[in-house]
Amino acid sequence: MSATNMQTEAFATTLNASQNPAPWLRSASINDGYPYLFYHPAIIGNGTLANPFIVENSNNLNTVANRVNTGSQPDAVLAFRNGATIVGTGNNSIGDASNPFKEKLFLLMVLVILLIMVL
Repeated sequence: MSATNMQTEAFATTLNASQNPAPWLRSASINDGYPYLFYHPAIIGNGTLANPFIVENSNNLNTVANRVNTGSQPDAVLAFRNGATIVGTGNNSIGDASNPFKEKLFLLMVLVILLIMVL
């Protein structure tokens, strides 16, 4: 395989082999355009409606942001644990024009509020 072929999204996709979140990312401005391994810090849940990411701290929130912003999991569902501590100015925004956040957090929060009101 040529170096040019290894500097493509298709090659990164092959390396990822349907893993979610994708461990191999690619950017023309990083690693000379070759895919690079992205570390996803541990987080509870898998980002689905049945098993949302549980955000307990800034690291968890930034992990979700990275998954959305790289396009590896743009439809992530997340919930904030009661007493979650999100501090500092180093937190990443979740989503951008290229990889928008699908706003499932809002729907989940509405369901939680309705459950609290019923109980």
